[in-house]
Amino acid sequence: MKAIRKNLFVKMLMLTLSISLTSCLGDSNNSPNECYYTIYVGVTDVTGPTTATVNQQITLDVTFNVADSCGSFQAYYEEPTNTNEKTITVLAKYLGCDCTAGVVTKTVPYNFKAQATGTYVLKFKITNTTFKTVTIVVT
Repeated sequence: MKAIRKNLFVKMLMLTLSISLTSCLGDSNNSPNECYYTIYVGVTDVTGPTTATVNQQITLDVTFNVADSCGSFQAYYEEPTNTNEKTITVLAKYLGCDCTAGVVTKTVPYNFKAQATGTYVLKFKITNTTFKTVTIVVT
């Protein structure tokens, strides 16, 4: 079942990339054919500690796939959904026109620090309706 889900995710990622728009930057500081675009991608895994103390920064390792060698991490988009809960989406960027095709796995850190005790729920987007949920207990 996990292999089917991963295969479906990769197919969805490729479809999204194939229909997304690309743009070329053409100002005087860049080469006229420098391709650049961004796209939200789903995570494939999130690992790290699940406990912390108040004001202690912990680091989670967030893994995701990009479609080719030009893909890399741009930023996290965070959307609070409740008091101690937020949805987090990975924004990937693609820079360059001459890219080697093939899915590339990337892992980047996500830093979390709570200023109050409680249970915090971080929902990392896999798709628009599925999430990798990490619960962190802060004491």
